[in-house]
Amino acid sequence: SAASDVYKRQGMYGYAVLCASTYRQSCEIVVKYDMVGTPVLSTWAVERQEHFSRIFGPMAATTPAALGPKMFRTLLEAQFLIHIVGTIEVMGPKCIPLKARMSISAPAYAEELARAFQCDIEFDQPLDEIIYDSAWLDCAPRMASSIMCEKACKALSRQLDELTWTAGIAGLVYEELTRVPSEFPTMEAVAKQLCMT
Repeated sequence: SAASDVYKRQGMYGYAVLCASTYRQSCEIVVKYDMVGTPVLSTWAVERQEHFSRIFGPMAATTPAALGPKMFRTLLEAQFLIHIVGTIEVMGPKCIPLKARMSISAPAYAEELARAFQCDIEFDQPLDEIIYDSAWLDCAPRMASSIMCEKACKALSRQLDELTWTAGIAGLVYEELTRVPSEFPTMEAVAKQLCMT
């Protein structure tokens, strides 16, 4: 299926999500290793008494101001659909949202969007969230394997450490390169300033 292909293309990240022991763990993996999965929106989960929400928020480069309202709408709709289809792939066809809430205004094709999401949609909301019955949190995904999930998460932790370290060094180098406008130090000078080769 298309969702399975999406997860397979995401390598170890997608594999960990598919093999989690429970849907709760699958959600935790998505949030914890978000940066490894090359996100376009931030995501987090909020658990309440009878339901839980997957909440989406723009990153610096994906705000409505940065993208423009039309592109942001397209991105948000696509992310909701990818998440809903991906959840069905992980948990099975009965795991559909109770409701979706979106910060955007209702488009002319709102009914088609609701059919694609398989739930009612509330527009002009303060948050972008997909709401599920909390009973799903303790259910096992269709490909659950605690051993394989543990191995995948260890590999993801290494990838996240490398990504964090690289982003940190790259950020420091960028800071040195742009410290004085129109003056670009040599790499040797930057390395010396950062006390490294």
